[in-house]
This record gives sequence, structure tokens and C-alpha cells, in this order.
Amino acid sequence: MSSIANVRSPLITNPSLTIGTYVRAEIEVRIWTGTSISDKPATPTYTLIKYNDSGDNNFPIELAELARDYIYTDYYTEAVDAVWIRYDADYYTASDPAGSPSSTGGKTWLCFDGYGYFEEGINPRESSNPAALSSVPSITPQLLQDNTTIYFIKGKDIKIPIFAESLATINYSSGGATSYWDAVDDFWDTYDVSWATTATTINITDNGNSNQKIQYVNITGTENLSDGDTIIIANTPFSYITTITLREICAPKFIPYRVIFYNKYGALQDIWFDKKSVETLNVTSSSYNRNIIEFSNTTPTQSYSVYKHFNKKFDVKANESITLNTGFITEDINEPIKQLLMSESVWIDDGTNVYPVNVSTQSLQIKKNINTKLISYTLDFIFAYDKIQNVR
Repeated sequence: MSSIANVRSPLITNPSLTIGTYVRAEIEVRIWTGTSISDKPATPTYTLIKYNDSGDNNFPIELAELARDYIYTDYYTEAVDAVWIRYDADYYTASDPAGSPSSTGGKTWLCFDGYGYFEEGINPRESSNPAALSSVPSITPQLLQDNTTIYFIKGKDIKIPIFAESLATINYSSGGATSYWDAVDDFWDTYDVSWATTATTINITDNGNSNQKIQYVNITGTENLSDGDTIIIANTPFSYITTITLREICAPKFIPYRVIFYNKYGALQDIWFDKKSVETLNVTSSSYNRNIIEFSNTTPTQSYSVYKHFNKKFDVKANESITLNTGFITEDINEPIKQLLMSESVWIDDGTNVYPVNVSTQSLQIKKNINTKLISYTLDFIFAYDKIQNVR
């Protein structure tokens, strides 16, 4: 099992020796994709030199920002969701500052672009028995999202992020007709004729490659699903089971938007906003008063055209924004709504195109059934580009 680092939170480690007095450490840091052993590069990505005159042999380093430089939370084929990072350290004494160093065994982490909450304790978390989640919330879960209710629209795929090292077994319980499903490496993978039916058990496997550590159960043919169908994710060695309940969004009156975002586990997740939407165009510009007088070489009089702009606009910029509304949802969607607001990478899928957006809502009252009875949310998004193409 891997040691997991959520690198949107600090990853502070302390390569140290408890014997002797060392004043300098040379720390080699390697970052790579692929498998943890055979693809590890021979040449370090970074070499850090740390000095310590206090004699306590502590040489703390922060690795999260280095790892994040190699993770790309982009959409489609540009994405790199996970990397390995490792340090190895040599130590030098004051009496032999350039001589034979002492060394310690290094450590390797599997890094996701996730984060932990303050109350969950310090990074990193260990990939371990998922049954211990109730007592150790920082352990990597097999279901890489916090909600166990998933809303779906008939005809639209359902995508569920799974941690491959959990080696989960996934079953489907339905009273309806057959749909098709498979475990895929990427969120955007689409239906393939080789996919199994929902009557077939899916076994998540892990070949050790970083690009397969996060997998997605993709269900297509959702026209055949029914409200209340369940998906059972089981980890047999630890007798741990997660039950996902599917809830149908019935015949949306408005255009439904799928909002896709990286959640706290560094996995892509989506939320449907199927109620009223409002689009807004915001324009800014500068202006100046220009000289439009026309001089004549033949007469002493002047004139100007009433069709010319005396007050001339320039540097016109435009941004579009959109306000989306969920339907009535269950309380366990509160957590992914929070994570959506805290996400750095968000997209909107309107059914035809996928657009990068930023969440402009910065404050949100978290609703509870006991207070509001029916829960729904309104969020504002701004498209993450200028309407007038000015990419340089």
C-alpha cells in the first residue's frame, strides 16, 4: 500500500539522524510518473541543501509545492492526476563537511492534488484498511467522494471515482433493464462495446502505474436505470462496504448543466444543476474624446462628420458568467458543494461543450434538513476566459 500525500496541503518531512552531529544535508528529490520502483529516475529532479548549526540533526523540508509542479489538473488528455515523490538524504559533519556522508533510507509518496481538513490532522495519510475510516478520517477511502447519493439524468453517463489500491469489488442492484459499465482510467472515457452489463461484477485492479491509481466507474445507457437503484462497493479483505444510492432527476424543464471539479481527494467529481440558469455578459472599456474636425485646403471653414465617434471606446473586454441552481437534494451533497467552492479546477458541461469556469460565489450558507426542510443551492460561475479571444 502506498503512502498518500494530498499536496494541496503541506507535505513536511524531516530527514534526520539521531546519532552524531551533522551541519549539512544534501537531499535528493525525485518526482515521476509510472510505477514507484521501475520508473524511478536515476537523476534527481531537485537537490536541496540544508544547513543546521543547532546540533539537533533536524533538516525539515516541504515537498508539496514541488510535487504540484508536476500534477496537471486539466481536462481531457492534458491531465496528470498523480505523481510519485521521493527523497534520499546524505549528511555531513562539521569536521568532515565535504567527506564521506552518512545516509538514511528515503521515503516515497503517491501524490494527489487533494487536501485534508485541519481537523483531520497533518499530511500525509496512509492507504490502509478502509474499515478504519470511522476512527481515522485521513485514511484514503475506496470511494473518492464523500456523498453516497448520486443524482443522475436518464441518458447521461454516471461517473464514480474509485481508489485503485482498495481493490474494490463493485456490484449493481436494479429492478430495471440492463445498462453498461466499466472501470476506466480517465473521467472523460466514453462507452466501448467491450463494456460489461450491470449484471456483471467489476473488479478494480491496480497495476502500480500512477495513471491508474484513480479510476472511474462509468455507467452508460442510463435510460434503463431506476430511481433507488444501488451500487455496492466492497473491499473483501477488510469486510468494508459502501452503498451508493442513485436518485433520478426527472425530465428537467431547464437545460441541465453538469459541473465537474477536482474534489478534496484529487479526483474528478460532478454535480448536476438542473433548475433555472441565468447567463450574464459583463463588459468593461475605456474611452477618450478624439478630434474629428475635418480641415479644408480650399476654404477657411471646418466641419466634422456626425457619423464619427467623438467619444471613442477602446480596450473593450467582456466576460460571461452564469448562475446555476440545483434541484432539491439530500443533505449529503453538502460536502461536495463545499469542495466545489474550494476547488481550483472547475468546468461546466452543457451537454455539447465543456467550458473552464471559476466559482465566483465566495460565501454560502450550508443548509440542513432540520432547518430548511428542502435543500437546494444557487451558485455563480464566471467563465475562465475573455469573451473576445485575446490569448497570446
